[in-house]
Amino acid sequence: MGFRKIIFGDAGKIIVVVLAITTTSGLISAALAAVPGMLYGMAHHRQLPVIFMMLHPKWKTPRFGIIFLSALITLPVLIFGKNPTALLMLIISSASCWLLTYIIAHIDLIVLRKNILNINVHLSHLCFHYYRLWELQEWHMLF
Repeated sequence: MGFRKIIFGDAGKIIVVVLAITTTSGLISAALAAVPGMLYGMAHHRQLPVIFMMLHPKWKTPRFGIIFLSALITLPVLIFGKNPTALLMLIISSASCWLLTYIIAHIDLIVLRKNILNINVHLSHLCFHYYRLWELQEWHMLF
């Protein structure tokens, strides 16, 4: 007996399905909203081709980034079809990539904290530079 059945009884199955659909939809919506924006920003810094800077004329959204990401999401489904083994492999690969990303981010944070602590900079000097960044005309592209 699972904890769902013990706590919620037979209605627990419906609750778990609704929560799973809700969280999955939220994750997909967040990814589709955030990643094209990151691709757009990377194109501004010349880390990606200029085509990623194309904006939709009416909604001002990075349309090529949205199309590109949607194609990347659809591609495995078209290649593997309804093969459950391939789906499991993709889920494990995705989880492994997320884990690796978190590990790298934490290592970067540790290195940056160590390097920042070794720099003897007066606080007013740091505040002055943040203020100067804020004054720039394109400040919104920095944050």
